[in-house]
Amino acid sequence: MINGALYLDEDLASHIALKFVDHLRRLVDDLRLQMIHVVRPDIKPQSVGYGWVRRTWENGVLENGMSTITRLLKTENVQFPSSGPPKVFMGNKDKETLAELTNNIYDLFIEGDQSSSNTKDFHKRINSVLYKKAPCPILIVRNQVKNNRTVLLAEEGTNIRQLADKFGRLIHSDKLSVDLIFYKALQNNNWDRYMSAATFAEAGEFETATEFLQKDNSFQKNEKFDEASLDSETLASLDKIKLNDMRFISGATDNLPVLLKDYDLVASAFPARKCPHLEALASTNASVMLFK
Repeated sequence: MINGALYLDEDLASHIALKFVDHLRRLVDDLRLQMIHVVRPDIKPQSVGYGWVRRTWENGVLENGMSTITRLLKTENVQFPSSGPPKVFMGNKDKETLAELTNNIYDLFIEGDQSSSNTKDFHKRINSVLYKKAPCPILIVRNQVKNNRTVLLAEEGTNIRQLADKFGRLIHSDKLSVDLIFYKALQNNNWDRYMSAATFAEAGEFETATEFLQKDNSFQKNEKFDEASLDSETLASLDKIKLNDMRFISGATDNLPVLLKDYDLVASAFPARKCPHLEALASTNASVMLFK
């Protein structure tokens, strides 16, 4: 069973998230979702008073929050298994949501995002206390599913085996098309390779995808490992998720969003502060799944 936490509010972002989750349940075995909502009151609780007066006020705030989520679910009319009634908290959204994720066992945290897609906003989001300390993968939902296509996005230093394993534990890839893009940022606009499983031999540099992974160890440049053993494990992990296409591309980072435009979901390791593909994750219209 996969336990997911879905953050909801009465807004467009939550509307999109609910539609996406309605599709996601077909890709995840025995998905159970716990809906979460945090109410931030207009006034400070201390100003209300103490004792039964304050308790009555707090209960009213929480009841209004529950009514908000109940109304949203009724309006959207989506069907998916839940772990129980929505949990409504009062206070700071990031703080209360993180407490819920930390105090319980979740395999995935999901929330919608309809904010302006630029690197600054995205950087602020992934560097929030909630995202930095979340103990599970995070799914940022931006659009509904259109093409049923997913891409694993990796760069130099990415542990592709771990990325593929973690993705495979959550998603049944036999129900969608999964590609891998390994991206190397350069200071010019020249693409030096485009390779798929069918065109490795045509590229002239590698005869097979296996040879490519065996000879190019930049995937693991920051780790010490037994190359032959790790490469076979990486290939086995990619085989498990039934990889449809593999591309090795280098070029300017401005070109990367073009490659992502036909995908519904981009899965990536949690981006570092100066990650070359940070801007692409920020600007893509696809939903983004981040693994730590």
